[in-house]
Amino acid sequence: MLVPAYIYPAGDGRKEWQRLIDAASKVEIVAIANPNSGPGFERNLDYAAIFTEASEHGITLVGYVSTEYAKRPIQVVKNDIDAWIQLYPRIRGFFFDQQSREGHDAAHYAELRAYVEGKLPHPLVITNPGIPCDEAYLAQAVANVTCVFVNYQGFDQFELPAPLKVYEASRYAALPYNISDVEAMRAVVKDAIIKRIGYLYISDAKQPNQWGKLPSYWEAEVEAVARVR
Repeated sequence: MLVPAYIYPAGDGRKEWQRLIDAASKVEIVAIANPNSGPGFERNLDYAAIFTEASEHGITLVGYVSTEYAKRPIQVVKNDIDAWIQLYPRIRGFFFDQQSREGHDAAHYAELRAYVEGKLPHPLVITNPGIPCDEAYLAQAVANVTCVFVNYQGFDQFELPAPLKVYEASRYAALPYNISDVEAMRAVVKDAIIKRIGYLYISDAKQPNQWGKLPSYWEAEVEAVARVR
C-alpha cells in the first residue's frame, strides 16, 4: 500500500497514524511523509517521533518533494532531498510529485534518482505524473514506481497504454479517491489486480484535502489488500 500520510501526528491525527502503524503487521506499507509540502526548514519533533515509531514497525517512509513538472530548478529539488535526510534520517526514499509526462524530461528525473542513490542505500524512488507518462521514464528506470492514476473518478475505465504493459506491476501505483463505500473499495482492489497496479491506496475522502485522513473503511481496505497480496 502506498499511503499519502499528509496527517499531522497530534490529536486525532495521532490516532490516524496509529491506525496506519497497526496495519503494518498485515500489509506492506509505504507512507509518503509530508510535514510542509516537503521537509520544511527545521525538524518537527512530532513528525520525528512518529517517523521513528512508524519505521520501527516496518513502514517504509518516503519524503514528499515537489518537482513542478521539471520546472522547479533541480538544485532546489536536491536541496529538499538533503534537508529530508538531515532532518528526518528515517526516510528511505522519495516521492517526486508533479512528474512531467513528456519523454524529453526523463533525463531530469534520472539525475534526481542518481542523486538520491548517492545519498541513501537502496532508496525507494517514486514519481507521480498522476497519469500514464512517456515510456522513456520506465525504460530509463528513473523511478522504482510510477504513479499512473490519481483521480476521484475513472479508475474503472483506466488502462495502461500498450507500451507500458510490458513492465512489471510493481512499477506502477494508483491513488483513486472519493470511492464511496466498502463494496466500491473492494471492487477497486480487484480491478487494480487486473490493471497490473502493484501499489495501491483507496480513499473515500474528497478534494481539497483527500490525503488528510485515512478512509473510514481503512481496516477493511487493509484486509482486502492482505487477501490478494
